[in-house]
Amino acid sequence: MVNADAEKETNRTSIFLAHRADDGREHYLADHLNGTAKLAAKFASSFSAGEMGRRAGVLHDIGKYQQVFQERIRGKNVQCDHSSVGAWFSSKENDPITSLCVAGHHTGLPDFGTDASTEAMPTLKGRIKKVARNKQINIAGYLDEISVPEMEIPEWLPMRNGPNTSFSQAFFTRMLFSCLVDADYLDTEAFMSPDKERFKNHASMEELFEQFRHYVARWDNPTGELNRIRSDILFRCLEQGANQRGCYSLTVPTGGGKTTASLGFALRHAVAHSLKRIIYVIPYTSIIEQCSNVFRDILGADHVLEHHSNYSFDPTESENPSENARKLRLASENWDIPIIVTTTVQFFESLFSSKSSRCRKLHNISRSVIVFDEAQLIPLEHLYPCVAGVAELVRHYGSTSVFCTATQPFLDRIVHFFAPETPIREIIEDPVELYEKLRRVTYKHVGSLTDEELASQLNQRDRVLCVVNTRKQAQTLFDLLEGEGRFHLSTYMTPNHRRRVLENIRERLLIDGLPCRVVSTSLIEAGVDIDFPCVFRQETGLDSILQAGGRCNREGNNDRNESVVHVFSSSDHSVPQYVKRRYSAMEHAVRKYGSYDDFETIKTYFEQLRYYVDEVGFKEDLVYTREHSFDMSGVLMNHVNFDFRKCCESFRMIDEETITLYIPSDENKELLERLRRKEVNREDLRRLGMDSVAIYKNHYQLLQRCVEEIREGTDNVAAILWDTSQYTEEKGLRVEPKGGTGFIV
Repeated sequence: MVNADAEKETNRTSIFLAHRADDGREHYLADHLNGTAKLAAKFASSFSAGEMGRRAGVLHDIGKYQQVFQERIRGKNVQCDHSSVGAWFSSKENDPITSLCVAGHHTGLPDFGTDASTEAMPTLKGRIKKVARNKQINIAGYLDEISVPEMEIPEWLPMRNGPNTSFSQAFFTRMLFSCLVDADYLDTEAFMSPDKERFKNHASMEELFEQFRHYVARWDNPTGELNRIRSDILFRCLEQGANQRGCYSLTVPTGGGKTTASLGFALRHAVAHSLKRIIYVIPYTSIIEQCSNVFRDILGADHVLEHHSNYSFDPTESENPSENARKLRLASENWDIPIIVTTTVQFFESLFSSKSSRCRKLHNISRSVIVFDEAQLIPLEHLYPCVAGVAELVRHYGSTSVFCTATQPFLDRIVHFFAPETPIREIIEDPVELYEKLRRVTYKHVGSLTDEELASQLNQRDRVLCVVNTRKQAQTLFDLLEGEGRFHLSTYMTPNHRRRVLENIRERLLIDGLPCRVVSTSLIEAGVDIDFPCVFRQETGLDSILQAGGRCNREGNNDRNESVVHVFSSSDHSVPQYVKRRYSAMEHAVRKYGSYDDFETIKTYFEQLRYYVDEVGFKEDLVYTREHSFDMSGVLMNHVNFDFRKCCESFRMIDEETITLYIPSDENKELLERLRRKEVNREDLRRLGMDSVAIYKNHYQLLQRCVEEIREGTDNVAAILWDTSQYTEEKGLRVEPKGGTGFIV
């Protein structure tokens, strides 16, 4: 334990410094170590590891007791690796977990290495060897100022050898690392920037639950069959929220009010179990924006953090952001806020990262309700590590998970392997009956159509949505539409542009008699709250077809038999490679049951999709090997070996790299000038991201005569489209330079 004086300020005659501020103030090293230890202990106590957190906090900068560091901080131009010295000190006490955390608290968690690691290697073993060889290292000054806590491994953490236990140990190391990094940041910030204000005294979960109950009270006496069903779903979620912590599934078809109902479950559950926060993990930014707006309306903007790469915390006041925007921006660093809405990519890539900045927030995932929306869209090639990570959070970190998903039967077996004592419990009493009640459309296969035949059918209807698989086909079809009220949506339009078009579409749909024909890629399928009387969907995965169907007769105002989703194949366009597995699984399931929206069809679809990805199936003895296709990045194997950096570098939920292309406008002219001068900050880049398009490298090559390249270092490339004739208000970016040929997929 830290000695009795640990919580007190160090005697001001101390000669050992941790930091020096620009105004000359000096941060005494013992004060910093004890301050960091106190915070890290508080954070780690949420998973019964308070003393390990305290130990890491005391040891993280113990290497700064070296004379060479004290000379450096007083202005001498010398080098000093204080982190490796702290790691070496921890390793002498046979404490590899703290050693890893201390070694990486600035540069990120290293790979553990082997006995064969040399001093030149950046592994923990290599760094310790290098320090051990240096006979000049002397940190004895700590003996007069601090006391190093004993190592106290939590009772729940298995320390025996084995793949499952090694994964748990590596996961614990990253969570402890998160506590240390956040504590170090906060203690340093309190000294260096004492005027920086973060959110304090958040509303409690009890207060937020009362706000929620007040908001939904208006639905106590619903009118209409659909609203009565939604009310029943909400009541069921509130009732089930009082049950024990663990893994849950929420199987609600599109249009069942899942967003509000799942929030009700999460708030009720958080109150029942004294949980700290609610985290929504969502695959698409379009759904995130919609969910965040719903949550802000219900709970207030101060309590909701929307965290993804394109979100601007203050879109109009970059130079002088509002107080709320500043605090939200700071909360995004460590997720210290009651409600977080983030992307699947942000959540899982952080969960398996080695970088200090991305790991910093992880300890705040403990003791949370984590809601995974559209969980069936977790990439199958990463399914094992994703489920393993969620299982750890539920088993050992006091969290509850909710999988909002279509039927995915093999998920149960995988969860059972990683968390045998925590079966998935379904919140809805009878999902099959609910699917039948919420059927609002009829699916009809209309055969193979050329682009002209398809456009002819669309032009015969005043209001229709058509969803196709590629941007090329979307642009071709749009050119074939006739008359006013035609719209195009694809990811070759900037987020701001897409938002404007969607607002225009919604406005037209509210006015009787106005035509509205929309051609879109799949971006419109999930989370976009629009309602068409008729939908066309090109053949693809069954989950995408059903999502498209959710944009038809959404409010149930029309007869089901008159609300038709026309499923078609294309005579002019082949099935894209990236959807072939889902397309084949859909064909198999629909052929077997003769229906698109039957519950058994959906179940068979996901079973077949799993088979196409990995014919081996789920076998326990293959989980920690490369002999299957559910962990293509080797995350589980890397964890067994404590190879954190390799894990971070290999785990990518989005495989194909893109280049950010900024589209000029009158509003962003000044920001683009700052970008050229490399004077932009993170918030500037977020704002510019709303006026950008992510373009594949092969397409970028076609546009190089039309762009101004911006390089940061050797690998990071972005560009500004100087030839704005390549971007139109109707279709967005045209990947076909004037006078040449282009290629769009």
